[in-house]
Amino acid sequence: VRLKIVCVGHPSTDLGRIEGEASADVLSAVNEHLRRKSSLVAYKGFSADLPLRGFVRVDSLPVCLLRVPAEYWSLIGTDRRNNFKQKLRQGRTLRVVEQEGCDQSLAQDLFRLYLQTYERASIKFERLVPKYFTATSSISRYLLFYEGEKLIGFVQLICNKSRMVFRYIGMDYQRNRRYGLYFLIFLKGIEVCLRDGLSEMECGPTSYDFKRKLGCDLVPTYVYYKHANPLLHWFLKRVRPWLEPSEEELQ
Repeated sequence: VRLKIVCVGHPSTDLGRIEGEASADVLSAVNEHLRRKSSLVAYKGFSADLPLRGFVRVDSLPVCLLRVPAEYWSLIGTDRRNNFKQKLRQGRTLRVVEQEGCDQSLAQDLFRLYLQTYERASIKFERLVPKYFTATSSISRYLLFYEGEKLIGFVQLICNKSRMVFRYIGMDYQRNRRYGLYFLIFLKGIEVCLRDGLSEMECGPTSYDFKRKLGCDLVPTYVYYKHANPLLHWFLKRVRPWLEPSEEELQ
Protein backbone atom coordinates (compact mmCIF):
# COMPACT_ATOMS: atom_id res chain seq x y z
CA VAL A 1 0.00 0.00 0.00
CA ARG A 2 1.41 3.37 -0.99
CA LEU A 3 0.28 6.72 0.34
CA LYS A 4 2.00 9.83 -0.92
CA ILE A 5 2.11 12.64 1.62
CA VAL A 6 3.56 16.15 1.83
CA CYS A 7 4.54 17.04 5.38
CA VAL A 8 5.19 20.44 6.98
CA GLY A 9 7.65 20.26 9.87
CA HIS A 10 11.31 20.62 10.69
CA PRO A 11 13.56 17.70 9.68
CA SER A 12 15.92 18.17 12.65
CA THR A 13 13.69 19.30 15.52
CA ASP A 14 10.51 17.91 17.07
CA LEU A 15 8.76 21.20 17.83
CA GLY A 16 7.12 22.78 14.81
CA ARG A 17 7.48 26.55 14.48
CA ILE A 18 6.24 28.85 11.73
CA GLU A 19 8.16 32.08 11.20
CA GLY A 20 5.79 34.92 10.38
CA GLU A 21 2.01 34.97 9.99
CA ALA A 22 0.17 31.67 10.54
CA SER A 23 -3.45 32.76 10.09
CA ALA A 24 -6.18 30.51 8.69
CA ASP A 25 -6.13 32.39 5.37
CA VAL A 26 -2.37 32.14 4.98
CA LEU A 27 -2.29 28.44 5.82
CA SER A 28 -5.21 27.81 3.45
CA ALA A 29 -3.21 29.39 0.61
CA VAL A 30 -0.14 27.36 1.58
CA ASN A 31 -2.16 24.15 1.58
CA GLU A 32 -3.55 24.85 -1.89
CA HIS A 33 0.04 25.05 -3.12
CA LEU A 34 1.08 21.90 -1.25
CA ARG A 35 -1.77 19.89 -2.80
CA ARG A 36 -0.02 20.24 -6.15
CA LYS A 37 2.55 17.85 -4.69
CA SER A 38 0.18 15.50 -2.88
CA SER A 39 -3.52 15.17 -2.11
CA LEU A 40 -2.61 14.38 1.50
CA VAL A 41 -1.13 17.26 3.52
CA ALA A 42 0.14 16.92 7.09
CA TYR A 43 1.71 19.17 9.73
CA LYS A 44 4.01 17.53 12.30
CA GLY A 45 4.84 18.61 15.83
CA PHE A 46 2.77 21.78 16.16
CA SER A 47 0.72 23.26 19.00
CA ALA A 48 -3.02 22.77 19.52
CA ASP A 49 -4.04 26.16 18.12
CA LEU A 50 -2.85 25.89 14.51
CA PRO A 51 -5.80 27.25 12.41
CA LEU A 52 -6.09 24.52 9.77
CA ARG A 53 -9.60 24.33 8.35
CA GLY A 54 -10.99 20.82 7.99
CA PHE A 55 -7.82 19.07 9.21
CA VAL A 56 -7.88 16.16 11.63
CA ARG A 57 -5.80 16.84 14.76
CA VAL A 58 -4.08 13.88 16.38
CA ASP A 59 -2.22 13.78 19.70
CA SER A 60 1.49 13.19 19.18
CA LEU A 61 4.34 12.52 21.57
CA PRO A 62 5.08 15.44 23.91
CA VAL A 63 8.47 17.10 23.51
CA CYS A 64 10.68 17.64 26.56
CA LEU A 65 11.79 21.25 26.90
CA LEU A 66 14.26 22.34 29.56
CA ARG A 67 14.36 25.99 30.58
CA VAL A 68 17.97 26.89 31.40
CA PRO A 69 18.13 30.30 33.15
CA ALA A 70 21.49 31.58 34.33
CA GLU A 71 20.56 30.54 37.89
CA TYR A 72 19.61 26.98 36.86
CA TRP A 73 21.78 25.25 39.50
CA SER A 74 20.33 27.25 42.37
CA LEU A 75 16.74 26.72 41.21
CA ILE A 76 16.76 22.92 41.01
CA GLY A 77 17.03 22.34 44.76
CA THR A 78 19.82 21.05 46.98
CA ASP A 79 19.12 17.31 46.74
CA ARG A 80 18.89 17.27 42.98
CA ARG A 81 21.90 19.58 42.61
CA ASN A 82 24.03 17.27 44.79
CA ASN A 83 22.85 14.26 42.78
CA PHE A 84 23.83 15.95 39.51
CA LYS A 85 27.26 16.88 40.89
CA GLN A 86 27.76 13.26 41.90
CA LYS A 87 26.92 12.19 38.33
CA LEU A 88 29.46 14.67 36.98
CA ARG A 89 32.13 13.30 39.34
CA GLN A 90 31.33 9.75 38.19
CA GLY A 91 32.43 10.65 34.67
CA ARG A 92 35.30 12.98 35.56
CA THR A 93 37.97 10.65 34.15
CA LEU A 94 36.47 10.85 30.66
CA ARG A 95 37.83 13.34 28.16
CA VAL A 96 35.11 15.55 26.69
CA VAL A 97 35.80 17.18 23.31
CA GLU A 98 33.54 19.81 21.78
CA GLN A 99 33.75 20.37 18.05
CA GLU A 100 31.84 21.80 15.12
CA GLY A 101 30.68 19.29 12.50
CA CYS A 102 32.34 16.01 11.59
CA ASP A 103 34.25 14.34 8.78
CA GLN A 104 33.65 10.96 7.14
CA SER A 105 35.87 9.06 9.59
CA LEU A 106 34.14 10.47 12.66
CA ALA A 107 30.72 9.90 11.06
CA GLN A 108 31.39 6.14 10.99
CA ASP A 109 32.26 6.15 14.70
CA LEU A 110 29.16 8.21 15.52
CA PHE A 111 26.96 5.84 13.53
CA ARG A 112 28.38 2.81 15.37
CA LEU A 113 27.45 4.33 18.75
CA TYR A 114 24.13 5.64 17.46
CA LEU A 115 23.14 2.11 16.43
CA GLN A 116 23.66 0.84 19.98
CA THR A 117 21.24 3.47 21.29
CA TYR A 118 18.78 2.90 18.46
CA GLU A 119 18.64 -0.86 18.98
CA ARG A 120 17.93 -0.44 22.71
CA ALA A 121 15.22 2.22 22.27
CA SER A 122 11.71 1.18 23.27
CA ILE A 123 10.25 3.58 20.68
CA LYS A 124 12.01 3.66 17.31
CA PHE A 125 11.74 6.45 14.78
CA GLU A 126 13.63 6.65 11.51
CA ARG A 127 16.91 4.69 11.32
CA LEU A 128 19.74 6.98 10.29
CA VAL A 129 22.54 6.15 7.86
CA PRO A 130 26.19 7.29 8.28
CA LYS A 131 25.69 9.96 5.61
CA TYR A 132 23.28 11.79 7.93
CA PHE A 133 26.15 12.98 10.13
CA THR A 134 28.17 14.43 7.25
CA ALA A 135 25.06 15.89 5.59
CA THR A 136 24.19 17.82 8.78
CA SER A 137 27.79 18.69 9.61
CA SER A 138 27.45 22.39 8.80
CA ILE A 139 24.66 22.95 11.35
CA SER A 140 25.93 20.60 14.07
CA ARG A 141 28.08 20.79 17.13
CA TYR A 142 29.21 17.61 18.88
CA LEU A 143 30.15 16.70 22.41
CA LEU A 144 32.44 13.66 22.18
CA PHE A 145 33.21 11.49 25.22
CA TYR A 146 36.48 9.55 25.20
CA GLU A 147 37.81 6.83 27.48
CA GLY A 148 41.49 7.30 26.74
CA GLU A 149 41.57 7.42 22.95
CA LYS A 150 38.37 5.43 22.48
CA LEU A 151 35.15 7.27 21.62
CA ILE A 152 32.40 5.87 23.85
CA GLY A 153 29.65 8.48 23.60
CA PHE A 154 28.41 11.55 21.74
CA VAL A 155 25.54 13.96 21.37
CA GLN A 156 24.64 16.06 18.35
CA LEU A 157 23.70 19.65 19.22
CA ILE A 158 21.97 22.09 16.90
CA CYS A 159 22.09 25.62 18.33
CA ASN A 160 20.93 29.10 17.49
CA LYS A 161 21.26 32.31 19.49
CA SER A 162 18.90 31.26 22.28
CA ARG A 163 18.05 27.57 21.93
CA MET A 164 19.76 24.21 21.74
CA VAL A 165 18.26 21.11 20.15
CA PHE A 166 19.65 18.02 21.86
CA ARG A 167 19.32 15.80 18.80
CA TYR A 168 20.92 12.35 18.51
CA ILE A 169 22.80 10.45 21.20
CA GLY A 170 25.00 7.40 20.87
CA MET A 171 27.00 5.51 23.47
CA ASP A 172 28.81 2.31 24.39
CA TYR A 173 26.38 0.59 26.74
CA GLN A 174 29.10 -1.60 28.25
CA ARG A 175 30.55 1.62 29.72
CA ASN A 176 27.30 3.41 30.45
CA ARG A 177 26.90 2.09 34.01
CA ARG A 178 30.53 2.71 34.94
CA TYR A 179 30.44 6.38 34.01
CA GLY A 180 26.73 7.19 34.20
CA LEU A 181 27.21 8.14 30.58
CA TYR A 182 23.59 8.85 29.63
CA PHE A 183 23.14 11.23 32.55
CA LEU A 184 26.57 12.77 31.96
CA ILE A 185 25.80 13.57 28.31
CA PHE A 186 22.72 15.58 29.28
CA LEU A 187 24.47 17.38 32.13
CA LYS A 188 27.31 18.44 29.83
CA GLY A 189 24.69 19.78 27.42
CA ILE A 190 23.23 21.89 30.24
CA GLU A 191 26.71 23.23 30.99
CA VAL A 192 27.07 24.32 27.35
CA CYS A 193 23.71 26.16 27.57
CA LEU A 194 24.81 27.98 30.72
CA ARG A 195 28.18 28.87 29.23
CA ASP A 196 26.74 30.16 25.94
CA GLY A 197 23.65 31.85 27.39
CA LEU A 198 21.16 29.49 25.70
CA SER A 199 17.85 29.68 27.55
CA GLU A 200 16.16 26.51 26.22
CA MET A 201 17.28 22.96 25.61
CA GLU A 202 14.90 20.91 23.45
CA CYS A 203 15.39 17.29 24.51
CA GLY A 204 12.96 15.55 22.17
CA PRO A 205 10.27 12.95 22.97
CA THR A 206 10.55 9.69 24.99
CA SER A 207 12.46 8.90 28.24
CA TYR A 208 10.03 11.20 30.03
CA ASP A 209 10.73 10.04 33.59
CA PHE A 210 14.47 10.68 33.21
CA LYS A 211 14.00 14.07 31.55
CA ARG A 212 11.58 15.20 34.24
CA LYS A 213 14.42 14.68 36.72
CA LEU A 214 16.45 17.23 34.76
CA GLY A 215 13.56 19.68 35.12
CA CYS A 216 12.02 19.37 31.66
CA ASP A 217 8.49 20.50 30.90
CA LEU A 218 6.42 18.29 28.61
CA VAL A 219 5.17 20.36 25.67
CA PRO A 220 2.12 18.79 23.97
CA THR A 221 2.43 18.41 20.19
CA TYR A 222 -0.01 17.40 17.51
CA VAL A 223 -0.12 16.08 13.96
CA TYR A 224 -2.68 17.55 11.57
CA TYR A 225 -3.70 15.93 8.30
CA LYS A 226 -6.26 16.29 5.52
CA HIS A 227 -6.87 14.44 2.26
CA ALA A 228 -8.37 16.32 -0.68
CA ASN A 229 -10.59 13.33 -1.49
CA PRO A 230 -13.59 13.47 0.91
CA LEU A 231 -14.01 9.69 1.00
CA LEU A 232 -10.34 9.03 1.77
CA HIS A 233 -10.35 11.85 4.31
CA TRP A 234 -13.35 10.24 6.03
CA PHE A 235 -11.46 6.94 6.20
CA LEU A 236 -8.24 8.53 7.49
CA LYS A 237 -10.26 10.37 10.11
CA ARG A 238 -11.52 7.03 11.43
CA VAL A 239 -7.98 5.64 11.95
CA ARG A 240 -7.06 8.57 14.22
CA PRO A 241 -7.10 6.48 17.47
CA TRP A 242 -4.47 4.13 16.02
CA LEU A 243 -2.09 7.03 15.40
CA GLU A 244 -2.09 8.46 18.92
CA PRO A 245 0.59 7.41 21.44
CA SER A 246 -0.18 4.69 23.97
CA GLU A 247 0.18 5.01 27.74
CA GLU A 248 3.40 2.96 27.59
CA GLU A 249 4.93 5.37 25.10
CA LEU A 250 4.26 8.29 27.46
CA GLN A 251 6.22 6.81 30.39
